[in-house]
Amino acid sequence: LATVVSDVVSVDLASRRERTLASVRSYFVHVCGARKGWVTLYKVERGGASIVEVPEQGGAPVKRGDLPHGPFARDFSVVGKTLTYSTLTDPEKHLYGVFTLDLETGVQTEQAQSAWPYPAPLATQAGAVWTQPGGLYRLGGREPLLALPTLVEGATTDLETLGVRKLESTGAQTLWLSQRGGSLQRVPTQPVWEVLGFGEVVR
Repeated sequence: LATVVSDVVSVDLASRRERTLASVRSYFVHVCGARKGWVTLYKVERGGASIVEVPEQGGAPVKRGDLPHGPFARDFSVVGKTLTYSTLTDPEKHLYGVFTLDLETGVQTEQAQSAWPYPAPLATQAGAVWTQPGGLYRLGGREPLLALPTLVEGATTDLETLGVRKLESTGAQTLWLSQRGGSLQRVPTQPVWEVLGFGEVVR
């Protein structure tokens, strides 16, 4: 693999003006999310994978922590100062872990472990949720918030609703749930047939 330089660009949606916040040299870089004052990036280099942040006003990237399991992390989401992600921890046993990273202290904590299919975590203001065989679960919960007989691949969020992508032979069906008072309720609307990115914000 060859290293490339990726520009982190901010775009004003009203004026459509672009502003380069930083240039990052790596094999691969992915925007995980944003918090007040910072844009969070997943970065893969020869020495391994790490999380760095770029000031939203522009400036040099600041390293927040290494990801010990190499370039296998995915499904990033940022809420407050916490980054949530999943990663392959044991390739031989097909084990995956759900981790949180405190972006201010650099402390990482394993929150859950699951065998294939991999968990797809999503951090929300009401707490972290992720998929396991049988449905969508909240951290520490034994009963699913939403029971799904088919494989759930990912989730996306906005300010009030949570979208879950359900894979079927006919396509990817998105089910919307409402977050009210820390609980999740299914929204009585027609399914939306589209594919949504992991952690993508939908307005």
